[in-house]
Amino acid sequence: MRIFVGRNPRSVVLSSESYSLKFERLYDRSNQTQGNVQAQQGQPNQIKAPTVSIKNVSASELVKDGYRELRALRLNGLLGLLTINGDVYVVVVGGVQSIGYPRWHLDDSSKITPEQSINKILEVDFISLDTEIYDHLFFDRSEQNFDKLLHEHPCGVYKRLFADGSFYYTKDYDLTNAVKSPGLTHNLDYAIDNFDTSFIWNANLIGEIINWRGRLSMKEKQAFDNAPFLMFVIRGFCKTSIVNDPDLTATVTVLSRVSTEGHKSISDSEGMHEDSRVSTIIETETIVTTDSFILSYTQIAGNIPLFYEIIDGQLLSGKKLKLLKQPGEGQNEFNKHFDTLESKFGIVSVVNLVKSRSDSQETLASIYKQYSDTRGIKISNIPCGSQTLNKSPHKVLYSLKQDIYECGAFAYNIKKGIYFGKQTGVIRISAADPIEKPILLEKLISKEVLELATKELDGFSITSPLLEVHDKLWSENHFWLERVYAKNQKNYNKSAKIYLKLFSSHVKLFDPVHFYISQYLRQFRSSFTHMKDIKVFAGTFNVSGKLSKDDISQWIFPNGVTTEEDFADVYVFGLEEVVELTPGHMLAIDPYIKQFWEKKLLDTINYYDKDSSYTKVWSSQLGGVLLILLMKSSESLKVKHVEGDVKKTGFGGITSNKGAVAVSFNYSATRFCVLVSHLAAGLENVEQRHNDYKMISKNIRFSRGLRIKDHDAIIWMGDFNYRILMSNEEVRKLIALKDYKSLFEKD
Repeated sequence: MRIFVGRNPRSVVLSSESYSLKFERLYDRSNQTQGNVQAQQGQPNQIKAPTVSIKNVSASELVKDGYRELRALRLNGLLGLLTINGDVYVVVVGGVQSIGYPRWHLDDSSKITPEQSINKILEVDFISLDTEIYDHLFFDRSEQNFDKLLHEHPCGVYKRLFADGSFYYTKDYDLTNAVKSPGLTHNLDYAIDNFDTSFIWNANLIGEIINWRGRLSMKEKQAFDNAPFLMFVIRGFCKTSIVNDPDLTATVTVLSRVSTEGHKSISDSEGMHEDSRVSTIIETETIVTTDSFILSYTQIAGNIPLFYEIIDGQLLSGKKLKLLKQPGEGQNEFNKHFDTLESKFGIVSVVNLVKSRSDSQETLASIYKQYSDTRGIKISNIPCGSQTLNKSPHKVLYSLKQDIYECGAFAYNIKKGIYFGKQTGVIRISAADPIEKPILLEKLISKEVLELATKELDGFSITSPLLEVHDKLWSENHFWLERVYAKNQKNYNKSAKIYLKLFSSHVKLFDPVHFYISQYLRQFRSSFTHMKDIKVFAGTFNVSGKLSKDDISQWIFPNGVTTEEDFADVYVFGLEEVVELTPGHMLAIDPYIKQFWEKKLLDTINYYDKDSSYTKVWSSQLGGVLLILLMKSSESLKVKHVEGDVKKTGFGGITSNKGAVAVSFNYSATRFCVLVSHLAAGLENVEQRHNDYKMISKNIRFSRGLRIKDHDAIIWMGDFNYRILMSNEEVRKLIALKDYKSLFEKD
């Protein structure tokens, strides 16, 4: 990709092979009084929120004399538009380094080939839309000019900030959320809708451009996305390392995301703000990948979510904590903080590390427990220091074993396309020092989770080389996060001003053509939108571990097939016991079973419907439970935001012999959720079936905390194992009489 600057009028153009995007500063000359004052200074009048025009230009326009290419600059993407002291700068990313690849496959020579690449940002440049006085520094990339860009350019502090080695991006998947559905292809619309914006450090710089993109036609949007200019940047740490083991081809990735939640004061010197934001939140994910499996586990570390500050310097210097509110005050803000965490992760277990013989920390821990008990959150106040975590980790892990067990971990069989586990909760670690002690504990928990998770996976065990790589990455993670926070504390007031300007920057984009078209279309929406009835066939069957060769057309077409009207637009099938419910079969599931049923169902429907072909949109399997979504090929383009989730319920949520598989998708403007579940068997296990239902309802969740109840249409099917306490003949007789009241009484 290339960068051009226009001379008269001043503009900046980002150009790829297929698309060129032009930015030009607009000025407000309506205020004559202010305009005359600024005119004397040789400047036009500027409005409070700077306005910039944005448009696509043809490649032929760039060869005109009015444009010069900044050949010395590399362009890997656009961070957005930044305003500093009234001037606007186009922020572009130059040098990058590929640092992580959590998902990969083996090529023909058994070498690892990345499928997802995470890059570290090494260089960022700021090109002015107001003046050309800094352009010569870009044309000649000498050491002297580079030094001037760092220390004389108005954006020098931000150039140093974004190139400090702690900023990362990927164009392959959503980096702000943990690995969840590795089988889904990357879709920018889906990613934008589901980003956790609290982890995007350029969210306000890119926000107006995202809004502009939303007004483009489908063809224009596709051309813009293919460029690709947009990048969404996180801060923290990321690295993937290969495990040097002849018996195991594997990688370990550690990925930490620093939240912008408390961006006005990113520090460890205070707790929570009035708007329930915590000054320090770090979400860290461990990802272990083999050629067959991908495991993911996420933890959260952060400041204690109470109103306090550390007075007279840092805690490590022996300073004390000062409460800013009396016990009992601030409960609402405390609750909001945990509401946000629960909507994303489910269960939240709090671990608070308390320094021994510290009266202020013990007081804070006592208040923390009081707030947690009121909110109904499980909390463990653990008195320990760094030495305890290093020398006696087993004691701490033993006290947290139940929490670790309940939260679970994400486990997915790549080759078979089957889920083995899901993380249904998160451990939130708090400490007065949000870096050193929490990271030590997180490393221990991460290792413990890997050992527990791999016990369920056939053909995958933890080895010494893998643990060595794991521990080394966590040490590097500690180093980089400590470095980020040490820089903030070294000159706190200066850092606070830098972040304040960065996060308060706002630029208005002017795009009259697409803006007025969008406005016009909204006014006449009723003339080009319509309601449509669709047919959905939902069928469920317990196949008892058999691969049936029988004809299943009477099940799918109970009334026969005579016209096109007899076919549904959407077919969803939920099958139970597609494998035998024994431990051996549950751990070594044959991928052929899933493929067999997909093919059998598709072949049956397509055999009868000669005019329309049906295709598989999505399918997923959890143990013996399989959910398949089929649709007319002509209608499949109307389906977006397809996302699945699973929940084990067998043996209290430990194994996958029972459970549920769910899919969420948008069909045009209607949001669907389809579930298939297999609940506890046994005549007397009524209460267990009730608990299974509650567990599924509570734990099935999709991106942005979307729950089952949040959909427009919900289809829940399965082998629920509820019984009617009557003989088969009596039940059939009452059904024929439509005497449902009598049936209900025996349910």
